[in-house]
Amino acid sequence: MTTVRLATAADLPMIARTQMRAFFDDPLITWMLPTDDFETRAILLFDCLIRAALVHETTYTAPKMWLMWRETQS
Repeated sequence: MTTVRLATAADLPMIARTQMRAFFDDPLITWMLPTDDFETRAILLFDCLIRAALVHETTYTAPKMWLMWRETQS
């Protein structure tokens, strides 16, 4: 069973990377960020956005879901 919990700063790298992959071909994000070094820039963008949300305790995560998703990518 996957437990949903409030995200912490320790979760930021995995959440930011997952968000980058989820929005990799999103028209707005690809318009905002140059294609050279897109991955790094997108991860930094999502890291900032998620970090701001953490202060308000409005970001939740289910770590096992990330692990299950990563296993499907191998």
